[in-house]
Amino acid sequence: MPGHVLYGWRDHPGRNGQGWPHDESLADGHRWDSQRPGASTFPKEWTDQQIVDAVRDTLEQPTHFRAATVRRTVWREIDGLTVRAEYNVRPDGKIAFRTAFPVEDVPKGAEVAQ
Repeated sequence: MPGHVLYGWRDHPGRNGQGWPHDESLADGHRWDSQRPGASTFPKEWTDQQIVDAVRDTLEQPTHFRAATVRRTVWREIDGLTVRAEYNVRPDGKIAFRTAFPVEDVPKGAEVAQ
């Protein structure tokens, strides 16, 4: 999870059939210095550890959620920033992380987590 959120690492080849390097030279994640066009980014002041902690806290203790058959989306505000995280629940019950990134706000219609 940290490699994807911070640097944009992906384990599956892209549409062009090429993969992504798994090193810190890839700047396709959600750090403040992301080079991916249109990517939402975490504040420059946040360390990599703060980003990873925020994603973990969002996944483990969300304030809002949406649940479909497979995909789950959760949100949590951390230090004034709303973090969105997505994961899949596979048929065998295993969890597969998808992505996490900052957003403007929790969307209308998201349920409040208990």
